[in-house]
Amino acid sequence: MSGIFSMPRESWLRYLVRLALAAAIIYAIWQVRLVLIILLLAGLLAYTLLPLVLAFQRLGSGRWKVRRSLAVTFAFVVVIAFLWAMIVSLVPPLAQEVAELKTKYPEHQQAFANVWSSARDFYQTNLPESVRSALDDSFAEWETRLAAISSRMVSATFRGLGFVAELFLVPILAFYFLADAGGLRRQVTFFVPRHLQAGFDHSLDGLNDIMYRYVIGQLILCLIAFAVVSAALLALGIKFWLLLGLLAGITRAVPIIGPLLGGIPVVAAVLAQSQSLPFGIGVTVGFALLHLIESKYLMPAILGRQLGLHPVLIIFALLVGAEFLGLIGMFIAVPVLAAIKFLITDYRSRVPPIAEV
Repeated sequence: MSGIFSMPRESWLRYLVRLALAAAIIYAIWQVRLVLIILLLAGLLAYTLLPLVLAFQRLGSGRWKVRRSLAVTFAFVVVIAFLWAMIVSLVPPLAQEVAELKTKYPEHQQAFANVWSSARDFYQTNLPESVRSALDDSFAEWETRLAAISSRMVSATFRGLGFVAELFLVPILAFYFLADAGGLRRQVTFFVPRHLQAGFDHSLDGLNDIMYRYVIGQLILCLIAFAVVSAALLALGIKFWLLLGLLAGITRAVPIIGPLLGGIPVVAAVLAQSQSLPFGIGVTVGFALLHLIESKYLMPAILGRQLGLHPVLIIFALLVGAEFLGLIGMFIAVPVLAAIKFLITDYRSRVPPIAEV
């Protein structure tokens, strides 16, 4: 017999100590989870701005070399100016679309109801009674489940947003992360035992690479989703194309589930405005193809294959994140999972397993 059951007493003690230490670390992390979320959000913002900071640093050389802190300041100024320009240019048309949607909502609701009624007539006429009964029960069950899940997610989101005041620390921390990353790293490494510092530095380098590529990749994919969906809806003559495209771009930040959630209002708007079920099905198929191309070709090309996360693990992480922290949890679940996977892989590559006897 081999394995942990045949280990000597000393190995058992080490094994139990490791389990107790892991449990203590997990408990401590849970207790300070809101602080860690603030740090994680600041880190994600820093990674988002890093390409701009590096671009400013490359502008100068020799005597005119741009200092890191000045480059970070320029990056923040440019981003703030860009956001202000976006607000000035996008908010008026978005506000107009929202006002028009509010005014014409009953009309669109009735149009969508007509399409739904015709689809239901087809459903009632062409399916056997036993199949319809089973589908009705299944739909009712899933409706109840989705309502419960949505309620819990909203509740968790509001619990997670209990630290709104602390969110103002995010850009401040991001500034320091970018301006003095080297100094911060040296001071953090100071608290690490000397014999562990080499492995600690290696882990930090790997995490830095993974998080940087993930954040930049997701930003690119969100911009692509916004541009493609907005342009397609505008070409099809669908109203509220800007609002729907913006929604598709934002929800794209949540892997796998996000594009599906962003596609629901798009398909609903197409059905309500066209009142054509085949046209709505065509748009749905087009959205599915866009998601397939993105997940199979664009995402691996942009993010690379180093993350190596199975879709089932990603969905599990999203559900866990939504359960504990709502929408915030869904946004941060995948980078956290990628970081955990890398740390475990890196640890296993450096620490030999417990010897069997």
